[in-house]
Amino acid sequence: MSHPLSTHAPAAAGPRVQTTAVELRSGLQMLLGEHVRLTVVLMRERIAGVDERTQATVVSVDRNADELSAVIGELYGKDAAASFGQLWAAHVRQLQDYAAGLVDRDEAAKQQARSRLQVTEGDIGRLLSSAVQAALTPEQVEDAIRMHVDTLLAQADAYAAKDWTRAYEVGRECFSHMLMTADVLAGPIAASQGLPVTELQAPRRLLQSALSRLLAEHMGLMVEAMRAAADRAPELQAATTTLNANTSELATAMRALYGDIAARRFLQVWAGHVEGLVAYATATAGGDEGARSSSGEALDRFAGEIGAFLSTATDGRLPAAELTAAVTAHDRDLTSLTDAWAAKDFSRAQELSASGYRHMFTLAETLAEAVGDEVAAGLPRGGAQTGGGGTVGES
Repeated sequence: MSHPLSTHAPAAAGPRVQTTAVELRSGLQMLLGEHVRLTVVLMRERIAGVDERTQATVVSVDRNADELSAVIGELYGKDAAASFGQLWAAHVRQLQDYAAGLVDRDEAAKQQARSRLQVTEGDIGRLLSSAVQAALTPEQVEDAIRMHVDTLLAQADAYAAKDWTRAYEVGRECFSHMLMTADVLAGPIAASQGLPVTELQAPRRLLQSALSRLLAEHMGLMVEAMRAAADRAPELQAATTTLNANTSELATAMRALYGDIAARRFLQVWAGHVEGLVAYATATAGGDEGARSSSGEALDRFAGEIGAFLSTATDGRLPAAELTAAVTAHDRDLTSLTDAWAAKDFSRAQELSASGYRHMFTLAETLAEAVGDEVAAGLPRGGAQTGGGGTVGES
């Protein structure tokens, strides 16, 4: 295994899910969360008519579906993988049919897509319930998938109606719900494989799960906000507002772990990091090399400050230099994919987005291990909740 804070692995590398229940949960969170993130982007690209980007997104959606099927195959065999793969492909296709109906303003096509999705939800529910030996009923799994579908359709409806705030709020709900679903599935699936599940409830492992959600969400929202800035799109304000909510939740986690002073310091440096990335995308779109260079310098400064903060918070168990390098690599992914958009190299941009997203799960694990059970026990049950704090655009 590579060093937790080293340059991350290629996007095509899938999770290893069978070693422990914790690895299983993390792998499911990563892949199911990625499915949401990519499907939201693809539906919005269909609605917006951004055809030049769509093919690269389709490739990523298909790769994610193949990896999910491979996980099922690794756990339950090739027949289960084939059945799941067919159902999941239908699920993705039906979501895109719904987006096409929105574009064409075709109510009949939308209703047909919704009806087919309901059938697929039931089929997936029965398949997964059988796999976990009825530890979850078909109805429980189907209900989770239905909520997933309903929120995806609701964000698409809002996006098509140009209700950007609603679209981004519901998109965030969909991502959080899917990671919660992964958490619910992980225990029964691990048990069906004879894996001990006790460690799933260890404080540092609950912290790892909470940080995985927040850091992965940060990466996905950061990509959306920078893309909106690069496109000078009307949803930029909604994208940054949603980013602010994620930043506030991260600060709330820091407050629960280390107190108010630490939370305020984290909020200051993290919000500066976010604002610097949006500024880089804006400067790139405007061809302002001076502002682009200045924002890059600011990002390097904030990376050092974040590295120093996290190293101090973990009593030096994570070296500041390595943490700074990890944050810098994260920033480089985001600035490089902005450059790739400008060059219309959409495949490269998708690769950078995927590798950056996946690295957040490694970073969450590393941070949780360094925090340890004793400190992590201070996090409220269920993880950090939305709190107040500094935001993009505030001094």
